[in-house]
Amino acid sequence: MAIRIARSPEAIFSSSSSPRSNRIYDVFLCFRGEDTRKNFTDHLYFALRDAGIKIFKDDNELRRGQYLASELIRAIQGSRISIIVFSRNYAASRWCMEELVEIMECRRTLKQLVLPIFYDVEPSDVRNQTGSFAEAFAKHEEHYLLDMDKVLKWRRALCEATNLSGWDLRKTADGRIIITTRDAHLLKELEVDSVYRVTAMNDIDSLELFSWHAFRNSYPIEDYTDLSRSVVAYCGGLPLALEVLGSFLFSRSMLEWKSALDKLKRIPHEQIQNKLRISFDGLSDNTEKDIFLDISCFFIGKDIDYVVKILDGCGFFAKIGISVLIQRCLLKVSETNEFTMHDLLRDMGREIVHGKHPNEPGKWSRLWLHEDAFDILTKRWHGFPLKFIPIDFYPRNLVVIDLQYSNLKKVWESPKQLLEKMKILNLSHSHYLSQTPDFSKLPNLEQLILEDCTSLLEVHHSIGDLSNLVLVNLKDCKCLKSLPRSFYKLKSLETLILSGCSKMHNLADNLGEMESLTTLLVDRTAIRQVPFSIVQLKNLKYLSLCGPKSVNLLPAALQGLNSLTHLCLQDCNLSDDGIPIDLWNLCSLKILDLRCNSFESLSTSLGGLSKLQHLRLDRCRKLKSIPDLPTSLIFLDAKHCIALERMPDLSKLSNMNGMNLANCHKLVEILGLDKRSNPIVPIGMVGCMNLTYTLKQSFLQEFGGVREVFGIVLPGNQIPNWFTYQCEGPSVHFKVPTVDNILKEFGVGVVFASRVQVFSSYKGSMSFINHTKNTVPTDLAGTNGGPFPFGDHLYLRNIVRTNDFEDGDEVEVLVNWGPEIIVKKIGVYLVYERVVDGKDEDHAIVVSDNDYDSNNIENRCSYKRKMRSPNMIDDSQTMMKEKKLKKLAT
Repeated sequence: MAIRIARSPEAIFSSSSSPRSNRIYDVFLCFRGEDTRKNFTDHLYFALRDAGIKIFKDDNELRRGQYLASELIRAIQGSRISIIVFSRNYAASRWCMEELVEIMECRRTLKQLVLPIFYDVEPSDVRNQTGSFAEAFAKHEEHYLLDMDKVLKWRRALCEATNLSGWDLRKTADGRIIITTRDAHLLKELEVDSVYRVTAMNDIDSLELFSWHAFRNSYPIEDYTDLSRSVVAYCGGLPLALEVLGSFLFSRSMLEWKSALDKLKRIPHEQIQNKLRISFDGLSDNTEKDIFLDISCFFIGKDIDYVVKILDGCGFFAKIGISVLIQRCLLKVSETNEFTMHDLLRDMGREIVHGKHPNEPGKWSRLWLHEDAFDILTKRWHGFPLKFIPIDFYPRNLVVIDLQYSNLKKVWESPKQLLEKMKILNLSHSHYLSQTPDFSKLPNLEQLILEDCTSLLEVHHSIGDLSNLVLVNLKDCKCLKSLPRSFYKLKSLETLILSGCSKMHNLADNLGEMESLTTLLVDRTAIRQVPFSIVQLKNLKYLSLCGPKSVNLLPAALQGLNSLTHLCLQDCNLSDDGIPIDLWNLCSLKILDLRCNSFESLSTSLGGLSKLQHLRLDRCRKLKSIPDLPTSLIFLDAKHCIALERMPDLSKLSNMNGMNLANCHKLVEILGLDKRSNPIVPIGMVGCMNLTYTLKQSFLQEFGGVREVFGIVLPGNQIPNWFTYQCEGPSVHFKVPTVDNILKEFGVGVVFASRVQVFSSYKGSMSFINHTKNTVPTDLAGTNGGPFPFGDHLYLRNIVRTNDFEDGDEVEVLVNWGPEIIVKKIGVYLVYERVVDGKDEDHAIVVSDNDYDSNNIENRCSYKRKMRSPNMIDDSQTMMKEKKLKKLAT
């Protein structure tokens, strides 16, 4: 057995709060000699010693008589850290128990760091004194019949120690030690070789585990399947919950099951909660516990930065506290920077808040249900005056006021006191609010959100004195005509939203003085001209001016907006002369949105936008040609450009991976498509009825050679004949064949027609139902080309996600694109490849040289191997080897 320890003692003991100068030892080792002295404890001792750590280990059996030797007590009190090695016979030693009591006392009084290790023993046996620990305490209670306080003290010490973050050790054959802990930070301190984060069980495994406990079988019995799935969903992949609830529901009637599920929605299961609470109780201080409870009650799904402002305003040191909760696996952060938490942990937090008064919300520390809060506030305030906040309401520690959808006419009547901690004021959708408050009483306000306050007439001039204000959202304040001149003095403002302020007619000339402004949204207003000073906004990144019908909306030149990455000028009635002549000067521009305008051609200066990635020209109905585009372009959207006749050469646009030209009726040719080294995916071409034969050939050739998601819509009413499985209607069934090669992708072809010519973008799905495994992966992506003209269309799509399917699986592909689309035919083909000379090889499907018929695309397609290409495997019947089906009963 080998134990790896960090070479620097500080790397391990940096978390110990006691001063090193007052300590004799770095570590005191507490262990049961006969269990671990000659194995684990010796290895641990030598590893610590070799790392330069001063450690006390009782090799001389200093324990004598009824009490601890004074040298042992001095060693415990003189150590910065105590490591307790719990083993099977640990509790049988009364000296071990006395050492433990002394150690826990030092933790309380001297802030000693205590690290429990569970060596070949279940932590629950130690905590609850079961198993070998129950046997030991039975003897202790018999021996100390007249001194039961001593035994109770030992029990409390065991429970307290096991609630700390520790390590659960299991011996393996190669001499390694496996450590299980809820505290990821401890593993970093110890510099372990590798860390594996245990993930939640998937639905299939969860259902099987639950079924073994609930039905003593691997699947639910008849009539209990839906109820079982509901319980599994509630458990969220947590094995403990699946086992506990499965055992609880065993042999109960269906009515009892339904009643239990209804109860779980309100009252969590006690046994599960007690297990989960161990992590909560192990938190080191009350601020960490308060942060956990606040998040579980209020902030799941909320943005982290927003929550940190509130928690810091409460004095909770939010960032370090949140970090600890994440390390303890009590909290997660989503990809969108929002808090997430397992539902059972959330329920546990709320149950802690309920405490001993589950039916008395007035005694809870937190109220998260609207009904409870309204009831309590109404009773205590004897009816809340909803027209304004009372003058004697002085919440000096309040960080956020969120009274959306209120009936307030004023915020309050001249408050006498400063609200210095107030950072966010959100009164959105308060339709009777006519004026903002006097902001002099809110000197540290950071966010003002008054969206959809439709009666708002003015913004108080004191807003110009708010030196910390970063966000103002006045969207859809339809009666607001202007902003006070002082507003433009705001040097800290980063985001200003005025979209939907339909009576606002101008922005002040000194707009350019708002030096921190990064986002300016001014859509659907009465503004007809933006002040020239806008070019002084050196930090402006996002500018949206959609809707105003004006010839001179923008300055003639835009030089100076060097940080601008997103420019939206949708539906501004821009003509050929309305686009700034120096558009190419926007050196940082990544997204340009010129939808629904009136120009016939675009300036050739677009090619100079070296960072442009997305260009939107859809519904520019007079646009006849698109000039050369920058090589940086990734996506072009020009659908419904009904006059478009000419496209630029695409051969050099190597970064382009998507294009939508749906319903460009006059478009005939796209130059350079056949010369590209990589395909453009996806492509929307529905309604392009005049495409040349050569162009259609190019599309089909790309479809066969793509290894990633590819989709295209073309005119046609037949599925190509290389689709092995075909069927009339919206679904097709097949069995995955058994072959000695790797399934790489599905090809799906769908013939469909539209019931109506114009409709909003459809919402539908393509489902891949595995009847063998009872899984239904669903692809929500689709043709993305509507509205569609009348007539038949062929949709071709490849699906590269094949992990859900194995040889012998019974599979159904089902298309449901809503009531406005008729699915007439569907086909599927499978693509296999095998490894040649240790390499996965590419493949291609190409169309033969025979004539192309736009209404019959089934013509003679063949598999063709490229240089170093794959050995393509046709999934014909001659290659199938039947396997026994392994069905999960439903």
